[in-house]
Amino acid sequence: THTITPISSTMLPTSTSNHTRTKPKYSWVKDFGYRILSFFAAFALFMFIQDNYGAPVNLNAIQPMSQALQRHQKLLAANEVIGPKMKALHDGTMSMEDIMQPQGLQGGDNAGSSQSDGSNPMPIEEVMEFLDGFISELHQRFIGHTDKVTGEFISHKKYNYVQIWELFHDFVLEKLYPWDREYLSRMPVRRDDGSIFLSVATYRDENCLNTITGAFKMSHDPTLLNVGLIQQNCVEEPCRSGILDKTGKMVDVPPDDDCHKLFCESEIGKPHCEAGRVRAIHIKEPESLGPYFARYLASKLWFGESWFMQIDAHMYFLQDWDKISIEMLKAAPSKKPVISHYPPPEEYDFSKSEWKAAPRLCGPVFAHMDLEDQIIRLEGSYNYDAVQLPAPRFAP
Repeated sequence: THTITPISSTMLPTSTSNHTRTKPKYSWVKDFGYRILSFFAAFALFMFIQDNYGAPVNLNAIQPMSQALQRHQKLLAANEVIGPKMKALHDGTMSMEDIMQPQGLQGGDNAGSSQSDGSNPMPIEEVMEFLDGFISELHQRFIGHTDKVTGEFISHKKYNYVQIWELFHDFVLEKLYPWDREYLSRMPVRRDDGSIFLSVATYRDENCLNTITGAFKMSHDPTLLNVGLIQQNCVEEPCRSGILDKTGKMVDVPPDDDCHKLFCESEIGKPHCEAGRVRAIHIKEPESLGPYFARYLASKLWFGESWFMQIDAHMYFLQDWDKISIEMLKAAPSKKPVISHYPPPEEYDFSKSEWKAAPRLCGPVFAHMDLEDQIIRLEGSYNYDAVQLPAPRFAP
C-alpha cells in the first residue's frame, strides 16, 4: 500500500541548482537613514525659504486669541500677576507680603512698608466674620446677579469655565485682596511659648471627629494646641454620596455629622472649646472651593502660635506627637524648617516599626488613581533611609 503525501508550496525546493544566484538581503537600516536625511534636508530648505522669503504670519488672523489668554495679558500689563516677581521671591529681595501690598504690586520702593508690628492684631472674630461673609457673597455671585438697569435677575448657571474663573478672580481682587492687605498689616506677633496651630480642612470626612480628638488626647501638652477647622459639609437634605468606582453609583444619605459640634460637646473637647482652642469656619457643601482655598482660610485662623502644622482630617497621632515634632524642627538644619512627608496607611503598625525612618518626599508625578486624576503629587520613598536619623534631612 502506498501513501500519497500532498506537497505544499513550502515543501518545494526554492532553487534547482547550486549555481542559481541569490537575491541580496534588503537593508532597512540604510533605507531608514536615507529617509531621515531626506526629511532634515527638506525641513532645512523650508526654514531657509520661510526666514528669507516668507511674510510674517499673523496667528490672530488665523485663530483669534482666547478670552483667557487676552485677560492674562491684560493682568500682566497691569502687574496684577505674581508670576513676574518669582525671581525676586527666589532671590529673597521681595516677600509675598511685599508683593501683596499695593506698592509691591506696582514694584515701588515702599513695598512691604505696611507689614504688621503686632501692636494691633486683627481679632479672630473679625477674621471669621469677614471670611464667612466673603464665602457667602461669592456663592451668590456664582448663582447669578441682578442687572442694575433693568432689575432683572440673570442666572450664571450656563457660565463656562472662563466666565466662572473671571467672576472668581474679579471678586477676589475686589474684596479679598484689600482685606488680606489689611490683615497682613495687623497680623499677630509669633509667640515663643511652644504653642502649635493645627490646620485641619475637612470635606464631608467622617474621620474628622477622631482626628481632632486624637490630636488633643495624644498631645504632650494639649493646653498649647490650637485647632483651625474649616468644615465643609452637606447640612441640608438631599445629601448624596457614593464610591468612585466603575459603576459611579450615588445614593441618598443623611446630612453629615457636625465634627465641630460633636467635639465641643464631648468630655475631652468641651474644656478646649470653652478655652477658645478650637476656631472653626463652617462652609456648606455647594460653597466649597476645594482643598487649596480651604487651607488658605485655615491659615487665617492662626493667631501667633509658635508652630504651624497642616494635616488632613483623617489622621492618627502617636503619644506626645507635638513634643516629638518640635524636637525635630529644632534639630533640622535650617533656620525656618518645613518638615513634610506622606504618612503611612491606616493599617500601619507603629509598635513594630519604631526603628524605621519616615518616608521621604521625592520628585513630582501625575497621580494615577481615579480619585486624584491628573493632579500632580510628590512621590514618597519608604526605603530611602535604612534607620531613623538623629535629625531631619533635606529631601533628596
